[in-house]
Amino acid sequence: MSSNNASASALPPLIPLDEYLLNDFYKFFSSKSFAFESLTEKFDASLTLVNYKPMVTKGFVNSQGYMPFILELSSSRARKFFIEPTKSTDVRYGERGNEKAIQLDFGSGNGNIGKVIRGYGFSIYKKSIDANVIQGATSKDLVFDMIHLYPDVPFGKSKSEEETKSVEAQVKTLIQSLESNPTIRENFEIMYTIHTSAKQALYPHIFLIPKGIVNDISDFLLSQYQQNYGNVTLPPAEFVPNENVESPELQKFLEKLPIDLIAEAVVGTYGSSPAVFRICT
Repeated sequence: MSSNNASASALPPLIPLDEYLLNDFYKFFSSKSFAFESLTEKFDASLTLVNYKPMVTKGFVNSQGYMPFILELSSSRARKFFIEPTKSTDVRYGERGNEKAIQLDFGSGNGNIGKVIRGYGFSIYKKSIDANVIQGATSKDLVFDMIHLYPDVPFGKSKSEEETKSVEAQVKTLIQSLESNPTIRENFEIMYTIHTSAKQALYPHIFLIPKGIVNDISDFLLSQYQQNYGNVTLPPAEFVPNENVESPELQKFLEKLPIDLIAEAVVGTYGSSPAVFRICT
């Protein structure tokens, strides 16, 4: 009952699907080519289910229960737009031609977050990113905007570890201020990197990525997985499979279940409470 796939010990290193996608985004955005030029990169991976949770390993795995896919990200230097710190902007994401939008107001209407960003020495840009997800002969053409906070001047030099840590501390403090804004906290993932110039000057960059684009890519991949492997039942995010949960009430409930339903039951926790998830086939 612990898994609808091979045992976890027999699998190559795996990470949750959403975490894998964010890791790919970070690799792409933290490149100096992304900051200063146009860039296209492809990421190969394989999706499987472990304990009914979508998990990903790098590279193609041609084994039962694994679904190879490619995530291609592309940006153009020409598709970068300056945003006034007193203005608002629509941040689009989703299937090309059918995008959704988040209105992000940098002005006084939402705590004057634009003034805070400028106070830390950053300018605000919006950059359009193409995301093509390829699975077999099927692909999904998506596009999304990301907010790029770009430093006007260097924050220091990497002449000492202490100075580098000081710059990183400033960046983390600014990110805390950004996360205090409800629109940003609820709708964006925040990442940062620190580039070092040829003269050892430190230039931090902060990226705001719509959470919705991660969900859209995940939904497409899971729909493809379902087509390849039949009906796939996923538990809610709050449910964590755990065969070792001990609960007298839960045990009494399981004892009353018909044998055919017990075979479809997965024991675990929902939040902090013991729970049973039924796999519907």
